[in-house]
Amino acid sequence: SADAQPPAPETRAPEARIAEPPAPTPLAERLARNVGGEWAMRAATADEVGGGAPAVHVMLWSPGMNTFVLERARFDGLAPAALTSGGDASFTMRRDAGTFRFVGQFRDGRGRGRFVFQPSSAFADSLERLGMDRPTPAQQFELARHGLELAFLDELAAQGYERPTTRELARVALTGVDLAYLRAMGALGYRFGRVAALVRLSNQGVDPAFVRSLGALGRPALPAAELLRLRADGDVARGRSADP
Repeated sequence: SADAQPPAPETRAPEARIAEPPAPTPLAERLARNVGGEWAMRAATADEVGGGAPAVHVMLWSPGMNTFVLERARFDGLAPAALTSGGDASFTMRRDAGTFRFVGQFRDGRGRGRFVFQPSSAFADSLERLGMDRPTPAQQFELARHGLELAFLDELAAQGYERPTTRELARVALTGVDLAYLRAMGALGYRFGRVAALVRLSNQGVDPAFVRSLGALGRPALPAAELLRLRADGDVARGRSADP
């Protein structure tokens, strides 16, 4: 009889592997695909407007939150009736660094929805012409949502400031140093050559109102170091409050 064959080797099915969850999409990649976030909006109050033109209070999440008040006329396609009558809405907000496109609904005077951000290639070209690095989409998003425009760079140059790098400019957008602050402090005689010095004053609560309050007490044109000391001490005139 034929010799018996050895048993076939036992085969084992490959072990099933649990798929790894996808990594979060980096901000720059999301922005490159024009992904934005969520928005909320209402009419600005009289105190927020300060007697100016009709404005809206805006909140953006992407994923951090920032808020601002802006004239309603700065939004293309945002009908005044949307804030009162409600309904679907689609409108845009253009800034130098890019365009925000909003879709959503209004109800009872408040709106909510989603937005996408489209970086402006013309803005990036402008920075390159100034000798600055071309901004990333993420940097343009930060500049746009905080409202830092090309006019800020023009004012820096007019006041004799050294031109910041693109990275520095994006960081400035996250502070209280905007065009109005730059102009007001410059008019009061505070021009430092480097914007980082101005950011330091702003971060410590030294603003034009504080400087004017010192002038009203007979202490004008103090050095920046003295402004910082007085603001930190909370004392303007040996016992008088530093609060404007």
